[in-house]
Amino acid sequence: MKRYMANRALYMIFPLFVLSVIFSYILVLYRRSYMYINYINIGFDLLVLLFYLRRFCLEISMDSKGVNFKGVLFRRRVYNEDYIGLVQSNFLTVVKTKAGSFYILTTKNGRNILKDMFKTINKGE
Repeated sequence: MKRYMANRALYMIFPLFVLSVIFSYILVLYRRSYMYINYINIGFDLLVLLFYLRRFCLEISMDSKGVNFKGVLFRRRVYNEDYIGLVQSNFLTVVKTKAGSFYILTTKNGRNILKDMFKTINKGE
């Protein structure tokens, strides 16, 4: 079984940033604008945070039958037949499957590890 764990400090940067924006908005700007604007802004920030926590992975483990994705709010198993592809950039890796896309924040070393892990899965098998 192959396993990759994301850097937890790198994973927590975005949620902490969104939470700090929400709290600073509540403390500074909440009384200066209309009530429905406040609800829209805070609601949108919470939706972005929820999407992040449901789609970004902390841990990936792979065995002969499939891949397990684990995040803060989800655990999902994807079989090898449902795997579509891997897209990588400087700091973000996207694993595309029939069940949806999963995102991993990576460094250069982590990007190479993930590339080697997913090299063994071929779509035709």
